[in-house]
Amino acid sequence: MKTLIPEWTTPDSIALVWPEHLRAGTGKLKNFYLSFIDTLLPESSVIIIVQNEKDADFINSRFSKSVKPEIVLIPEISDIWIRDFGPQFYSVEGKAWSFFFNYQPNYFHTSFQNEIMDNNNKAGRKFAGKLGYKKFEIIKVKGTDLNLDGGNFVHNGAGTALVSNRIITDNENLLIEDVRETFRTELGIDHLIIVPTEPYDDTGHMDGAVRFINENTVLVSKYPDSAEDKSRIWSDTVAGHLQCLKFDVIRIVNNLPREGRYSYKKAEGTLEFFENAWGNYLNFLRIGNTFYLPQYQGQGDLNQKVIKTIEDIRGSKVIPVEIPDELSAYGGLLNCITLPLFFNSVK
Repeated sequence: MKTLIPEWTTPDSIALVWPEHLRAGTGKLKNFYLSFIDTLLPESSVIIIVQNEKDADFINSRFSKSVKPEIVLIPEISDIWIRDFGPQFYSVEGKAWSFFFNYQPNYFHTSFQNEIMDNNNKAGRKFAGKLGYKKFEIIKVKGTDLNLDGGNFVHNGAGTALVSNRIITDNENLLIEDVRETFRTELGIDHLIIVPTEPYDDTGHMDGAVRFINENTVLVSKYPDSAEDKSRIWSDTVAGHLQCLKFDVIRIVNNLPREGRYSYKKAEGTLEFFENAWGNYLNFLRIGNTFYLPQYQGQGDLNQKVIKTIEDIRGSKVIPVEIPDELSAYGGLLNCITLPLFFNSVK
């Protein structure tokens, strides 16, 4: 029987995409990535996908021979959001197996964005092959690839998952009943909860708003009273619905994001991407019971409040990670840029 591997399972390694020289223009994140990798290495093995040999040589020279990341060269890689297009994992009798959703989000509109999307679809599958997954499953609904970003898929490892209604708009050629049945038969998801997309969220992702921390407990964002009514009502409604389903709900205050969108200048003009993710605390990276928790400059009291909330979860350990403006401006945070990997038995 297939069982989705929950995020509190200790992975064999964590994958990231080196941000320099990518078509998405994320080179300014280089120093943050170096610092973040330094933070990860004492706790976890790290694999870095690079776009070219020059970046591979730089990383090899930067880290010591005794504690250094593994490097995988994939020239097609075009963006840092490996959570969305990388492999995901289920277990069968304790052995890990990889699978993919098709990465074809409808928030990509321009030919430049579509090229990035196509490159990353290829890169995700090539990465799985280079890791040694000789065969991986691509989730299909009646013969059609199911379109879904990894960031729009959170689950409790015990048959319940949440997605936003982008799964409907990204798969307009499919009946939702068929999608639900596929989740049930292919991934063991008996209860697929589809919620409205959060207001003002370009991506429709769930991983900055809802995170399961065990089979029965879930963290849900809570906006301050100064937030616009639509945002507060949305998060309160999702929290209330999960409570009605008998989940224990813990609210995590998310600060109001900063205004402004990431813009990338191309020869033909300026292309606008996603809204700023500044102030989001739920898009943390979790490795086992260690939470790599976003922290924001000038938000000392709120930073400490969120740390305390997470530390109160039994057995948890918090490692604060200060988020530079350059990362949040791209519209994503720590969960978005990382991917847990499982190679053999599930620990």
